[in-house]
Amino acid sequence: MRLCLRLYLRTGYRALSSVDESIKESFVDVQVPAFIQKPSPKGKYRLHVIGNKPFRPREYYLLPLNVKLPKGKNPEDVTVAERTIINKYKIASLFSHRTVLLGANCSKEYSLLKTCGPLVDRAIKELEIQGDQVQAWAALDGLCDWVANSLEKNGEGSEVISRLLEQHVNGTGDENETDVMEAIRSIATGIPRPGHAVVGEGTFRDGEKAWIELSKEFGETGLAEEVELYRSRGAEIAEVMHLADRSPSYLKRAGGAMLRMFFLT
Repeated sequence: MRLCLRLYLRTGYRALSSVDESIKESFVDVQVPAFIQKPSPKGKYRLHVIGNKPFRPREYYLLPLNVKLPKGKNPEDVTVAERTIINKYKIASLFSHRTVLLGANCSKEYSLLKTCGPLVDRAIKELEIQGDQVQAWAALDGLCDWVANSLEKNGEGSEVISRLLEQHVNGTGDENETDVMEAIRSIATGIPRPGHAVVGEGTFRDGEKAWIELSKEFGETGLAEEVELYRSRGAEIAEVMHLADRSPSYLKRAGGAMLRMFFLT
């Protein structure tokens, strides 16, 4: 253990297989990508952190043990060559700013929970030192497909959509019920409403209340991977952030909504 500690202090890296047995166990099923010419021994990885200034952006990466990067750098100091290495070999990644975690991601062949869990643990420990409560902004990838599928199956799998459809059919909803149904269908499918050329601000405005309900419901289904990742570390859903990410690709996947979660344990 003393040898491992000296290695950590000298390199600035954390060799997961040596320092923390509980983290090592969480990677039992993870394999090193085949494109690495000289693979590390099975199950051995390096947790590399970029950024060490309080309340400033930090980046967390899970890399094969034999991929080494200079220590002590901040994000703005990373060279193009170093970025190329990170993007090519990273197994998982996570970002933070101030006391907010976001952007958990891993290669498609891996489990987000297994690969990003240790990154979240490390980030929480570092951010808690800054004093404020640590939170996460969780993406809701798959929300649009889930809503579209439920609409196609007359509300199957969604209590919110079932209620909205029933109100629409029975005329028990408010006078804007038709606009709401058309709006959430348009947001979910990317197809403009009748009489509209694009899925624009008016569509998101008319569907806002229902989309917030759907976002929270989806976050409770267990289908949102990033939500489940943070929940596994003691976070709970606090609120839906409507149109938090307006990038075209994310609007197609989740209608722009994200969940704000707070770590309570």
